[in-house]
Amino acid sequence: MSPTALAESEIMRQASYTFRARVARTWRNGQVFLAGDAAHQTPPFVGQGLGSGLRDAFNLTWKLADVLDGAAPEVLLDTYESERKPHATRIILMALVVGWCLTGGQDRLASLRRALVTAACRIPRIAHALPDASPALSRGPLVQRRGFQSRLNGTVFPQPWVRTPDGARRLDDLLGTGYALITRGRLRDHTATRLAATGLTHIDVDDLACVPSTNPSPSAVMRSQHTYAVLLRPDRVVMASARTSGDVGDLLAAYQRVHRTDLQEIAV
Repeated sequence: MSPTALAESEIMRQASYTFRARVARTWRNGQVFLAGDAAHQTPPFVGQGLGSGLRDAFNLTWKLADVLDGAAPEVLLDTYESERKPHATRIILMALVVGWCLTGGQDRLASLRRALVTAACRIPRIAHALPDASPALSRGPLVQRRGFQSRLNGTVFPQPWVRTPDGARRLDDLLGTGYALITRGRLRDHTATRLAATGLTHIDVDDLACVPSTNPSPSAVMRSQHTYAVLLRPDRVVMASARTSGDVGDLLAAYQRVHRTDLQEIAV
C-alpha cells in the first residue's frame, strides 16, 4: 500500500487475539468432573479444541453409565483423568509447535519456516494426517499396551459406511453402545459359546460390505497390523487385541476383569 493510500485509509476496527495453552491440575473432585475448556484450553492451530472436548465427554459418559448401572466399580471413573489428561496435553503441545511454525515471529527464518510448512502440508500423507491427529491412549487399566501388543491398542477403530439390507449405515450403528468384539473370520465353537455368555456384540469384519472410500477398511487395517481380533470399548477405542483366533479368550477375560468389583485386579 502506498503512503498516500495509507494516509487516506480509515481504520474501522482493530483487535488483538490471544490464545491459551493450559491443562487443569485435577479433573475430578468427588462427583464433580471437568471437561472441555474447563479442563484444557487448546490453541486453534490444529483445529482440535472442540474434538478434545467431545472426546472428554465420550470417555466419561460411558464410564459413568457403567458405574451407575452397577456394571463396573466406581474406581473406573479414575481412568477418565488418567486417559484424557495426557492425550489432551499432547494435542496442546502439537498445536503449539504448529502455531510456532506458522506465526513464530518475524525473524530472518520466518519466511523460510512458513514456506517449508506450506510445502509440507501439500504432501498428501502429511496433509491427511493433520486433521485426524489423535495420539493413541497410554497404557492403563482400560488399554493393554504391555509387551508385544498391536499398534491398534489405544487408538480409535475405523468407522466405515457399511452396506446393509436397510441401506448404508455406519459401523457404530451395528455395534450398539457397549463393548464389542471385532474379528477377521468366524469364532471357534467354544469361543462363540463363551462370547454369548458375556453379552458382547460380535462382528466379523470379513463379512462386512464396506462402501468404497479413500480410507482403508477395518479388515485391511487389522490385517496390516497382523491382528485377528480387537476388543472395543464403548467409545470405540481398542482396549486389547489378539493376533490369532486362539487368543480371543484373552480378550473375553480382559472384558470380564473390567466388570469385577475391584478394578485394581486388572493387570496394567
